[in-house]
Amino acid sequence: MATLVEPQSTRVAGCPRCQGGHEVYHYMHNMYEFDVDRARVFTQDGREAVEVDDESVTEAIENSTIHDDHVGHVDPSKPGIISFVYFRTDDGEVVKAQLLIDGHHRAARCLRDQVPFHAYLLTEEESRAIVVRSPDKPGHSLIGPSTPPLDAPDTDLHEPTTLDYERKYAASLPYSLRARKIIAGANTHDRRSFGPFGVYIDHAAGARKWDVAGNAFIDYWMGHGSLLCGHGFRPVVDAVTQQMLRGTHFGSCHPMEVRWSELVSQLIPSAERVRFTASGTEATQLAMRIARAFTGRNVIIKFEGHFHGWHDEAMSHFFPQERAGFNPGAVEHVVVASPVFFESALEQIASGNVAGVILEPGGGGSGGLPWSVELLESLREATRKHGTVLIFDEVITAFRHSPGGVQQATGIVPDVTTLAKILSGGLPGGAVAGRADVMAVFGNGVQRGDRYAQTPHTGTFNANPLSAAAGIAMLENIADGAHQDRAEIATERLVDGINDLADENEVDVFAYMNGTSIYHLLVGARKEGVPLAPSLDVTLLYRARQAYFALLRRALLVEGVDTHPLHGWVSSAHDDAIIDETLEAFDRAFHRLRDVDGMQR
Repeated sequence: MATLVEPQSTRVAGCPRCQGGHEVYHYMHNMYEFDVDRARVFTQDGREAVEVDDESVTEAIENSTIHDDHVGHVDPSKPGIISFVYFRTDDGEVVKAQLLIDGHHRAARCLRDQVPFHAYLLTEEESRAIVVRSPDKPGHSLIGPSTPPLDAPDTDLHEPTTLDYERKYAASLPYSLRARKIIAGANTHDRRSFGPFGVYIDHAAGARKWDVAGNAFIDYWMGHGSLLCGHGFRPVVDAVTQQMLRGTHFGSCHPMEVRWSELVSQLIPSAERVRFTASGTEATQLAMRIARAFTGRNVIIKFEGHFHGWHDEAMSHFFPQERAGFNPGAVEHVVVASPVFFESALEQIASGNVAGVILEPGGGGSGGLPWSVELLESLREATRKHGTVLIFDEVITAFRHSPGGVQQATGIVPDVTTLAKILSGGLPGGAVAGRADVMAVFGNGVQRGDRYAQTPHTGTFNANPLSAAAGIAMLENIADGAHQDRAEIATERLVDGINDLADENEVDVFAYMNGTSIYHLLVGARKEGVPLAPSLDVTLLYRARQAYFALLRRALLVEGVDTHPLHGWVSSAHDDAIIDETLEAFDRAFHRLRDVDGMQR
C-alpha cells in the first residue's frame, strides 16, 4: 500500500482547469510515505518506464536534481522525464499522480477533484487498462492548461484521448510551465492556448512539422495560411539566406521594395499603388485611415464574422469594451452588417456618411461564412455611386484564391486591398494597395475639395529586406497559378475523404470548402440543425460546441495531424501521399471518438 499523507494547502484565486477559487493541494516530496510493491509509470514519450518499489521511488524523489527548466522524474537516470504514476484509491477509483518540479516536487490537484489520501497498487488487469476518473467530475485531468483556454471543457469529454495526448506530448509541458512564468498569457497568440498544454514545435519541412520530442505531424496551420508552398520552400529559403548575408535592415530605401511592389501590382488588379506594413492588422488599420482621409467621413461598415486583425476597430464588436480595454470610441463609428441580409448596409452607404466598407471577399472566418458575387457586385455599385471606399481584406485570399485573389477570380475590383501572409513568403509583412488617387493621401497628400488629405505612416520594419526577399521569391514562383491549383485539388480530395470517413464512422462531422484551398470543419451540425454549408450559424455552432471542436483537434494531434479547430490551410506540398496519410489519421480519430456522447449522429 502507498499512503500519501495529508498535504499542505494554499488558497488560490482560480484553478487553471475549472477557474474557481478554492484550495489547491501541493504534495511536497518530503510528505510522501511510500509502501508500494508496484505502480505503473509512464515517461515523457508515453512509454511505460519501470515497475518501481517503495525504495526506488523514495530514492528517486530524494536524489532528483531540481532545475528551473524541466520537470520532475521517477527514474533518476533520466533527468527531465515527466512521470505519470497510477494508483487505486480507497473507493476503487484509479487515479493519476504526476511529479513536477517547480522549486520542489509537487503534484497539484484542485479540491473539487480531490480523492481519499490512501492509494493502493494496481492489479495486473488495472495496470493493462487504465481509466482515470475523479469522484465527482469524470475525466478531470491533473494537468492544467497553459492558460485557461476557451476550449478547456473538452478534457472532460473523453479522458483516454486526453491521457494519450498528455503522454505523447509530455515533452512540451516543461516549456508550458516556463511560459506561464514569463510570457504574458503564457503564449504569444490567443489561438495557441490549448488545454491541457500546447505542443511546442522544433522544426518543419514541406507539409510536416516536428515537436520537441521528435513527434511528426502533418500540418494544416501552414503558418496561419501564409505558407502556400509548404514549410521550407526552397526559393524562399535561398532568397532569405542570401539576403541575411547582405543585410537585414538598411534604414534606407532599397531596390527590393520597388521590385516587390511591382510584383504586387502585376498580380492584384486594384494595386495601382502599394504601401507596405509589418502585418495584416496594420494593413487593415491603415486602410480604414485611408478611407477616412480620402472621403472626410467617419463611418466604417464591416460585416458580421469577418476578421480584420486585432486593432480596436477590427475587434470592437467581438468583445466587451470594458473587458478588453478597447478605445471607448472604437465602436462609435463602426457599423456591423449582415453578409447575407446586406440591404441595410446598402441603405447606410446611400446615406452618404460612410467612409469605407471592409470585408473578407471570400467569406468571413477565412471563408467559413457565406459570400456571393451578388454581394460583391452590390457593394461595388453602391460604394462607387456614393463615393465610399470599398476595401477588400485579402490577407487570406490574395495569392491563394487565385494569383490575384478574389478580385481577379470575380472581376470585381475594390478601391483598396489589404494584403499579408503569402505576400511575405511566410515572414512578417503586410501591405495596402489601391487606386492611385486614393493612395495619393500618402506622402505630400492630396487636395480633396476644400480640405487637404494627408495620411501619416511610418514603421521600422515596413518592407524590411528579409521580408522583401521572401516576398519576391514567393510571388515570382506562384504567379502562374500552378501551386494554387495543386493545393485546391488536394483540398477537394481531403474534404471528400473526410466526409466519407465521417459517414462510415457515423460521427457528426462535416467538411466543406468555399472556393479556395481551405477546408472548414463542422462538429455537431446535424444535432444543432446547422446547414452543412457556409452559413452564419457556423459561428454559433462553434460557440455552442467548442469543447467538441477542441476534442476533435486533440484526437487528430494524437493521430499525427495538426489543424485549427475550425479550418485548415492546404499547401501545394500536400501531395497525394500526404492526403492519404491525413485521411488515415482522420479515420483513427473518428474511430476513437465515435462512441463519445455528442460526437455521434
